[in-house]
Amino acid sequence: MSVHEKLLCSTVALFALAACGGSSGGNGGDVGDVDDVGSSDVGDVGFVISSEEQVLRVFAEGVGDVSDVLASDGSLSARSVSLATTLETYTGFDVGTNELVEGSLRFEGDGDDLLVTFSTTGDPTPTTVRIVGAASLDDDQVVIDNPDMYFDLFVGNGQTFADLFDSTTGSGYAVRVGLYFQDGDDNFGLSGRGVIGTETTDMIMEQLAIDGGSASYSGYGSVELRQTDATFNGFNGFVDGNVALVADFGAGEISGEMTNLFYQFRTGPVVDETGNPDGSILFNNASLGDVNGFQGTMSASPALRAANDQIADIADGLTYSGAFYGPAAEEVGGAIEGGPTTIGEDSFVSNGFFTAIDRD
Repeated sequence: MSVHEKLLCSTVALFALAACGGSSGGNGGDVGDVDDVGSSDVGDVGFVISSEEQVLRVFAEGVGDVSDVLASDGSLSARSVSLATTLETYTGFDVGTNELVEGSLRFEGDGDDLLVTFSTTGDPTPTTVRIVGAASLDDDQVVIDNPDMYFDLFVGNGQTFADLFDSTTGSGYAVRVGLYFQDGDDNFGLSGRGVIGTETTDMIMEQLAIDGGSASYSGYGSVELRQTDATFNGFNGFVDGNVALVADFGAGEISGEMTNLFYQFRTGPVVDETGNPDGSILFNNASLGDVNGFQGTMSASPALRAANDQIADIADGLTYSGAFYGPAAEEVGGAIEGGPTTIGEDSFVSNGFFTAIDRD
């Protein structure tokens, strides 16, 4: 995709959809009920991972990157995932409530097919979508659209689905993934953003802390905005930009900013406003500990606050969580979420993701 990861909404009939208990096998284990990373504690002991989450972790050392896992019929569950119910975008429900929810998102290779499984704590029965022939799909998006369901899946990092299975060239250790799901029969919709990947081990993270030093990462981030009191013509939009993060392993902290911002506000499908405000969205300092993971708050820089109060208010309501990926923390990525945030008469929730690579 281009720098702004938009959904083209082109229909590709490659799906078989089934609501089921999830598929078995793979390096990532069963889906189960996974605690949200954002609920973990940060303190003197560092980041805490739930026992359910621990079982699902896949490490780059000895395994490889995302393509190595999927090409060998393995599975990867998003460590950091931001899910929001969404009712206004596609099917035109008269009224609903958009809210952030906890849940899980998993990718699994099955021969040339890709299985995508997702669930929420409110609807814990996993839904699995099979993308037939994903290993040869030279596109970054697939869509199914009919009167009963809308499903839209995309991958970021400038890659295609075929790239995710091509272990000869490699896909990278952390990949942004996103989905929209709308089930007309159940009157339920979901917007999901997350990062799948092969992690850096906790032992390596401990060694990086002992050795000291730092690493600079650069990449991309995006945040979707959805009105909480949903109508088909309700407020929605996005903010995205370039991400720069610095991890000081010796000091045990990570921070950074999202720059070169671009935003778009819409009423339903109609674009009302776009802009490139000055300033940045800050990733405030987050602690690094003995476990690979972090979470922190976000905020508007003074220049952004002076340039655009609305975007600044959005930024001040965001949090981020993530982890390091690759054998030696070559990449970093995670989820962004926030809200409900009130601006004027509108209230909305936000969910998004980010990835960045060590360019040093």
